[in-house]
Amino acid sequence: MNTDAIFIRHKLSTTPEILETLWSENLIAVHYLNSESTDPDYYRGQGEKTGAEVLARLHSCVKTGAAVAASYRSIRPGVLKIGRIVPGKSIIAPRRFHDINRGELIYKVVNLISAKDIYLRRYPVLNAIQPRQKTLTGWQSAANMLEAILDNRPLPITLGSLHPSQLETLCYEYLRAKRLLSHLILPIGRNMYEVDMCALNTNGEMVFAQVTHTGSDSTTRDKVERLRPFAGDKCRLFYFGPENARVQDDQLTFCPFEKVFEFMLSENRLLIEKMINTDWANHLSGD
Repeated sequence: MNTDAIFIRHKLSTTPEILETLWSENLIAVHYLNSESTDPDYYRGQGEKTGAEVLARLHSCVKTGAAVAASYRSIRPGVLKIGRIVPGKSIIAPRRFHDINRGELIYKVVNLISAKDIYLRRYPVLNAIQPRQKTLTGWQSAANMLEAILDNRPLPITLGSLHPSQLETLCYEYLRAKRLLSHLILPIGRNMYEVDMCALNTNGEMVFAQVTHTGSDSTTRDKVERLRPFAGDKCRLFYFGPENARVQDDQLTFCPFEKVFEFMLSENRLLIEKMINTDWANHLSGD
């Protein structure tokens, strides 16, 4: 399903009362210039480039549809509102609000259809992968999960249902289950350029691993080149990637995602279920 997906962060400098209205009425809102116009060209002509881009994206969503995740963190920390923008049912419209400190404010709002409130403790991956900084941005990596939540159905228990960021966790758990590492020395991933894992195994050897989501030849060569300098006495290197990466290097061990997933599914199915369908796993366990 090629569903468009967007994430909107309500950073509006406004009152909690106005945010409560938006929340309770299942509205998402943006505020660029205090104008009733919803035409991106108007904002472009006023030098408001960001406002023009955001409104253009909203018009596109209203025309073709989108799954939406909205954060109202200042009034609902730990919760997202999930809903759909549906062609013919959702519209962009100006709406006036009164702020006791700033006077009348004109927001551009869009109504969400079939909206529901979800707790991030039940869907922790949606907390970990939220886009940073921008008020409104595409969130295609979360599209399948948002659609599953809106449809009230679990995602299939397949490798493809894992978010790319979860692959690093899966690979760590694989090495741990295989007793190929015992302790992490650094957090997984973060801003490390050459490796994604730095750990220690029971033999006192350093363990370095690279987790690469793509199997393209150029990316694979680049990532292997970054990992190779970590080879040495009392060091073990692992490269995780799709089967089509076909890494062949005597200095490291290649672990295809497909084999890792198959092994972990047989060894710890509950872990995989929790990673893919946290909320459904909670329901199954009686939470």
